[in-house]
Amino acid sequence: MADWSAVYLRDTLRTGAAYAAAGYAAFSLTMTLTRFRGDALVARLGAARVVRMGGMLAALGTGGAILLGQPGAALLGFACVGVGMATIVPLVFSAAGQTQGMPSGTAIAAAATMGYSGFLAGPPLIGFLAEGVTLRGALGVVALLGLVIAVLSGQMRRTTGREAKEKEDGGEDRVGHEAVKTVAEEPSSELSGFRGERTRGEPPNKNNTSELRCARDPA
Repeated sequence: MADWSAVYLRDTLRTGAAYAAAGYAAFSLTMTLTRFRGDALVARLGAARVVRMGGMLAALGTGGAILLGQPGAALLGFACVGVGMATIVPLVFSAAGQTQGMPSGTAIAAAATMGYSGFLAGPPLIGFLAEGVTLRGALGVVALLGLVIAVLSGQMRRTTGREAKEKEDGGEDRVGHEAVKTVAEEPSSELSGFRGERTRGEPPNKNNTSELRCARDPA
């Protein structure tokens, strides 16, 4: 979107330079606004559903922009792409941090490397495809990739399911630890109560001490 949205509006749809720049502006604005509500959406719908809906919306927006062939429809389509992609990248990083068998830092770094590689290699690949199948066809491939994201969204459900299970297991461990701690403290509590009764009773005097000594030593 950062490169080819403006090129598509200017060269394919024959708009002015200012209107062409509005394509990326619409994409960036809707992405920023949606990310402010991303946590609420994930809490309400779940990570897998948010990713699925985001991929489908991105595919729909890109497809509408290239099929309708109108500047206004293209701006609306690029705005939809911004909404769809807004929460996907943060959720991918979150899922990478929960990958089993790999340290969180390593997994997140690997995801970031793949993301930056796509950011750098994506525009040249679109341009290479545009030479053979026109820019509309190249952007159509981007729309198909949005559908691929929607199909793969089930992987987010597996990741969040593992996270929930780990939290549940951790809660059970804490409950068991507290139970053991309570049982371990009960004798101390009984002993403290016994000592309290002795303290509230009459203080030992010399006669009681002598009687106790005689009871211990009959001789």
